[in-house]
Amino acid sequence: MPPQFQNENQAKVYEKVATILKEQFGAQARPNDTAPQFHIRAGSAWVTVSVTPINERFTVVRAFSWVVTGAEPTLELRQFLLEENFNMRFGAYAMEPGTNDILFTHAFVGEGIDTDELMWTVMAVANTADDGDDKIVQRFGGQRAVDRN
Repeated sequence: MPPQFQNENQAKVYEKVATILKEQFGAQARPNDTAPQFHIRAGSAWVTVSVTPINERFTVVRAFSWVVTGAEPTLELRQFLLEENFNMRFGAYAMEPGTNDILFTHAFVGEGIDTDELMWTVMAVANTADDGDDKIVQRFGGQRAVDRN
């Protein structure tokens, strides 16, 4: 069952994203059956790419990956994430509200999407999550998101 779209523009951008991801990743880009998003495995990271409407005219394409779960949300950890964000070219670390799980995310307006922009985004998210998970777990505890049950 294909995902439900909130408007025609979201469906158009979703199809563009689907085409690019299929060309670049083949069967590794798995569509979600219930939401307008895809899942891609890259190293120790799973990257989710979602397409969400901003309004009737515009959408946001967001790539994100859970990095670490179960780390104690100390002031030192939060300071570390903010300082890491300062040096990022694309995206930023965030903590999921209510869980304190750490993710890395990047978003852009979807209407002008091209292959380069989407691939830079997906690879930046994947590489940052893949590199950052070990560093964060070693220093602050928790477990890599890919290792959780």
